[in-house]
Amino acid sequence: MAEGDNLSRKMLREMAWKLLNVVEITQLAKTEQEIHIVVKVRASNTHWVLSSIYASPRLAERKLLWNNLFVVAPLYSLPWLMLGDFNELLSCQDKLGGNPLIPSRVLSFKECLDSCGMVDIGFHGPRFTWVNKREAGHYIQERLNRGFANIDWREIYPEAAVHHLACIHSDHCPVLLSLDNSPTSKFHRPFCFQSVWMSHPLFPKVVDDSWVIDRAFKANVDSFTNNVKVWNKEIFGNIFHRKHRVEARLRGIQNNIANGPNDFLLNLENQLRKEYFEILAQEEEFWSVKSRYNGLI
Repeated sequence: MAEGDNLSRKMLREMAWKLLNVVEITQLAKTEQEIHIVVKVRASNTHWVLSSIYASPRLAERKLLWNNLFVVAPLYSLPWLMLGDFNELLSCQDKLGGNPLIPSRVLSFKECLDSCGMVDIGFHGPRFTWVNKREAGHYIQERLNRGFANIDWREIYPEAAVHHLACIHSDHCPVLLSLDNSPTSKFHRPFCFQSVWMSHPLFPKVVDDSWVIDRAFKANVDSFTNNVKVWNKEIFGNIFHRKHRVEARLRGIQNNIANGPNDFLLNLENQLRKEYFEILAQEEEFWSVKSRYNGLI
């Protein structure tokens, strides 16, 4: 566990350094339920405010949050995005199962958003972001995690969208903010030898099967290149393909559950979660081996 933790921290540090090359972040204020920062995008020299929200499950404390947002709204003349777990609903469409909405709570939340000039930026994926993980007859689903933005922010990022990812580890699903929804351009990647292949016990066989002693060197290289590409996709890289397939299946199942849970769908979701955890363990081992091998180079 210690080695895996060290690897995770190393990867997070690398991600943070890459992020800081793209943006500059300045903290404005924070409480237990909110963090406000200014994001400066280096390439375009644009500035905007990001408010990360984790609203309390207790109503009295949420009211303090609504009041805080109401107070800070006039102070922010920049484009503004709020993103996070608001622990509150806006309409009956945001809930399936359980007790009905309480109108006074909905109104208080809506008044806060209106005072801040916020508009829901919508979402892609399953309709709900939280489930209580109970059996079918007592299953409750709600849309608690959201993204809101003012008009100025939407003018900068008109294609921005919130994606509800598969709910796996938590009772909340991860939420991904995509600033640009344009499809990724596909281009031909030149072949590149991956040193981590040498850590796989089957790699020597790929080399043996591709190399013929009395054949021309270039023909051997071409044979190896073609064979290792297939092996990388079907054997070595299969962990990542399986992970993406299971994630896609989980999103599909959770979309169906959002329309009405039943025992079959919930059991299938649990089976896919277990399969996903097994793949994550294999992926962690892969990155651990790669990290050790890179340290020897």
